[in-house]
Amino acid sequence: MKTLIPIFFLFASLSAFSQSATLRVRVEGIDSDKGKIMIAVFDNADDFKNKQRPFVADTFDIKEESLSVDFNNIPNAVYAIAVFHDENSDGKLNTAKLGIPTEGVGFSGISGKFTRPPKFNDCSFEFKNDTAIVVKMYYRKRE
Repeated sequence: MKTLIPIFFLFASLSAFSQSATLRVRVEGIDSDKGKIMIAVFDNADDFKNKQRPFVADTFDIKEESLSVDFNNIPNAVYAIAVFHDENSDGKLNTAKLGIPTEGVGFSGISGKFTRPPKFNDCSFEFKNDTAIVVKMYYRKRE
């Protein structure tokens, strides 16, 4: 009986440190129903910068000018969200000269036009409990 009590406290304390919750991402300002919306949630600056190995990512059909998606069982941490509108469904963000996106993009913590690619710290937020983040899409003027 004496050994069961410490084991119980060990499991109880581990569960307190490994809490997870739901991250709701609401994407607003989608300008057409062509293609797909791709959402990536990053948990570190290197992967965010290189656009590789997101913590969680998924692709969604477009039905309206906005989209709400829940990512469940997300552990408490610092995250940044990147969204792009893959209008031609080729699975990548298309760019013009100088790497300027020709498809819609959006990031957590940034609304409207931006003059440089955002960094992880520009977009990051601390996730502790069920949280809703709004990402506003930005589209370069069509030529």
